[in-house]
Amino acid sequence: MRVDLIRHGQCADDVFLRGRCDSVLSEKGQRQMRAALASVPPSAQRIVCSPARRCVEFATEYFNAHSIDVDASWQERDFGAWDGLSYAQVDALDALGLAQYLDQPFDYTPPNAEPFNDYQQRIDQAWLSLLDSAMAKNQQHLVVIGHGGPMRLLVRSLLGLSLPSLFQLHIGYGARITFEMSATQWGTFSKLIEVVQYDESV
Repeated sequence: MRVDLIRHGQCADDVFLRGRCDSVLSEKGQRQMRAALASVPPSAQRIVCSPARRCVEFATEYFNAHSIDVDASWQERDFGAWDGLSYAQVDALDALGLAQYLDQPFDYTPPNAEPFNDYQQRIDQAWLSLLDSAMAKNQQHLVVIGHGGPMRLLVRSLLGLSLPSLFQLHIGYGARITFEMSATQWGTFSKLIEVVQYDESV
């Protein structure tokens, strides 16, 4: 089974923690999405998409709207009171909290935000549910259109990486990460087969 994970393109706003806020794609972001999706083979049997506007609006235009499975489980982390603000705005609102978050990003939870462990569990469960459903339907090619954060968490889980290694993963706007999943007697085997990034000129 092939699974293509695609991050949304660049957005039109200047947001530090873009979680549940409804940012829209810039023109460059739309070009990045077109480039990313054009590189995906046309064999996809299921298109799963985050409900965020920066994901679902373009996906709806690009694909037949009826073929898209909008799934809230694939949303970005909810950053609570900081969600949708610029870095300067967060700093002015809660400088001490921001310093704690930057120092301990996996342990400190911004005000009213989704705790990191809950976030990780949500993405892990979304992935397991997706695989179970696809295997039950014998689907061999899936596309997930979403966000950089969930993609990092999923790569971490599938490859057995440490938490600090998440900061060593560059997943740019419009990036595509492709896994090949195989059923074995020991369980599902995950193989990372391709990572495609788009430079700023796209």
